[in-house]
Amino acid sequence: MTPMRHLLWGLLSLAVIAGPARADEDPQVAIFSQFNADEQTMMAGILSNPAEAEAFQKEAAAAAGNPEAIKDAVTRWRGKIVAHAADYVDRQPATNMAGKSVKEMVEPAEWGALMHFFRMMEPGIKKDIILGMIKDANEKLAKGDNSRALSVIATARSTMKETTAKYLQTPLAKNAPAEARKLAAAEAQRGKAIEAEKTRIAGEAQRSKALEAEKARKALEAARRAKEIAEKGKNAPAEEAKTGPAPVYDGEPSKETPVVDAGVGPKDPAPVGVTSPQLGGTPDLALNPPKPVEKKPPVILPVPSQGSDEDELAKMESGSGGAKAVKKWAMAGGGLLGLIVGAFFGPIGLVVGLAVGVGVGYLGSKFLLRNA
Repeated sequence: MTPMRHLLWGLLSLAVIAGPARADEDPQVAIFSQFNADEQTMMAGILSNPAEAEAFQKEAAAAAGNPEAIKDAVTRWRGKIVAHAADYVDRQPATNMAGKSVKEMVEPAEWGALMHFFRMMEPGIKKDIILGMIKDANEKLAKGDNSRALSVIATARSTMKETTAKYLQTPLAKNAPAEARKLAAAEAQRGKAIEAEKTRIAGEAQRSKALEAEKARKALEAARRAKEIAEKGKNAPAEEAKTGPAPVYDGEPSKETPVVDAGVGPKDPAPVGVTSPQLGGTPDLALNPPKPVEKKPPVILPVPSQGSDEDELAKMESGSGGAKAVKKWAMAGGGLLGLIVGAFFGPIGLVVGLAVGVGVGYLGSKFLLRNA
């Protein structure tokens, strides 16, 4: 590994240790904040995929105000993070040689992870040096030279792969797949229970409809019988005139005296479609509609980037000077050292020492900040 790669690796490692800044609490942040710094960087890469980002937003919105759902979401997405990390370590990422910028040359997930990394990194000369390398690489790409971009990409990938491999060896990452499978199995079991309950409710509704239909049929039959009895009552005088008065029962049964069983009078028809929930029936939804469920609007995190990524990267610079400052101070330090040494050899030694010291400082800075 060249000196520049050693330097960049060290700067990236220091920034990762710093960890993320705290954001306003909402469902997405409640989930995201439970991942460590490495997981957050990889998660940012996963969410560079619009479909994954949308799925995360929907799941977070559904989990709002439910600590158990938040916990399940963390377990589920940690499983995705580990799967993504294992895939990244085991393969060689694709490089788009036709890209016009570092962003276009790397994979979307890589660039998403790098942008999150830069957003979380504290401002200062360390950050400015890395941003300066990317800026310099993009400027050379615009001129048709991709050598600097390939060097920066190789260094970044080496660091990311090393960090990712170390993460996969942690107990948290090793346990994540099993926890995710356990959660998926439990959710599948809950899903089966829900489907079974839906089937039971549908069966109850079907039986309820059958009972209501039978009640309606009996009510119609009772009404028809009542109408027949009423019609017979109207025609009774005419029948009596033809056949004589109806026989009177004197208390003794007689073969000649027929016994007339008037039966029980018709009951009032049972109201159709109305049952009492207190009696265990199924309420008529037309008469007792369910109260609408209040839905909470989804919570969407604001997009931190305004304009192009190059513009955002430029705004991240703290003004420390970055690589230019390193060169300036290296040259100044070399010149000062040359003056001190040259002072032992008189005026000419001062001039020669200054010139040599500045040159050595410049070459030293180039050696540190660029590949050989």
